[in-house]
Amino acid sequence: MDLHAELNPLTLDPMLVRQEQRGTSYTLHHSAIHAVVAEPGTVSIVVRGPAQAERFLVMNNRTGQAWWQYGAAKETPEDALRKRMSGERFEELITSLTDWNVI
Repeated sequence: MDLHAELNPLTLDPMLVRQEQRGTSYTLHHSAIHAVVAEPGTVSIVVRGPAQAERFLVMNNRTGQAWWQYGAAKETPEDALRKRMSGERFEELITSLTDWNVI
C-alpha cells in the first residue's frame, strides 16, 4: 500500500514560507516537502547531490494529484525521451541566463 496515495497537496499547511532575494541560496533535507513559486523573469538553479532515495513525491497543487517520480534507473526509454530537453530550448535558456548575467 502506498502511504502517500491519498495525500492532497491542497490540505498541507505550510510550516515555513520564505521569499528569497537575488543571490541567496538555501539547502533542504531530502525528505522535505517543498514548493517553489517563481515570478516571471526569474530563475532558480537547483544543484542536487547524490540521490538519497530511489523516488520522490511530486504534487500538483492545481489538480490535487500526487505521484511518485522515480530516478533514471527505473524509468522507461519513453519517459526518458519525454523529459529530454530539446537543443532549441537549451539555447533559449542559455540566451536568457546570459542576458540576465547569471552566466
